[in-house]
Amino acid sequence: MISETIRRRVECAERLSLDHGGVLSRAQLRSPGIERGATARLVHDRRWAAWGRHSVVTHCAEVELVGACWRAVHEVGGGALVDGVSALRAAGEAAGAGLPRTRPAIAALRAAQWAVSDRQAALYLAVPVQQRLVTGAQLEAALEQYPGRRRRAFVATIVADVVDGAHSLGELDVAALCRRRRLPEPERQVVVTGSGGRSYLDVRWREGLVVEVDGRQHLEGLAPVQDMLRQNSVSMSGDVVLRIPLLGMRLEPDAFVDQVEAALTLLRGRAPR
Repeated sequence: MISETIRRRVECAERLSLDHGGVLSRAQLRSPGIERGATARLVHDRRWAAWGRHSVVTHCAEVELVGACWRAVHEVGGGALVDGVSALRAAGEAAGAGLPRTRPAIAALRAAQWAVSDRQAALYLAVPVQQRLVTGAQLEAALEQYPGRRRRAFVATIVADVVDGAHSLGELDVAALCRRRRLPEPERQVVVTGSGGRSYLDVRWREGLVVEVDGRQHLEGLAPVQDMLRQNSVSMSGDVVLRIPLLGMRLEPDAFVDQVEAALTLLRGRAPR
């Protein structure tokens, strides 16, 4: 049986551990006055559990991400930081506020460079921006600081797409992809007039096919409403409208150009309006 003094110290340690995912280091346990012998007794009695050489789980329910990250920091020691995907996930959790981790922009870049595929890499760059964990400007600045060793060109391209500083690049890419297939050259930035006034279509073929390239700004605020109004107006005029997300053009270019080619073939066989 433990003494009343030790009991109060144990409760203090367990409250402290709530901000650490239920995991404390043995050094942290000494702060409220719990020495090695008391820790061993609590582990023996299965109130706590040892997890590695330096870590103790003070709440023996299933340990979640933040607790696992703290355990990794304790076990590695020497000023270790959580990095990559784990750092991004911790950044989105309130309990991860004090966790030693790489800042989100660098963590996103490293996660992308360590990813198992280009598709996964693009996800690790796009989602943190969508979830407001990092801004596009922060990603750009981090890329200058940390170009990395893998996927340099691909990561730089996706960062530019996510930031979307030059939307016209998407239109040029569509034209280049179509040229490679020997498809007709489209017109770019075609002016149309609808109920909302004048607007611009990204690319259009005279056969009656419109392709809109959707960068990040098309997902923000009221942009989807205006996009849908413009698309509906163009469709009612008789044109076929295809939408291509900028990331989709990087990850599935052939699949989207297949759709463009199929639409052009379909429209060529359509009776004249």
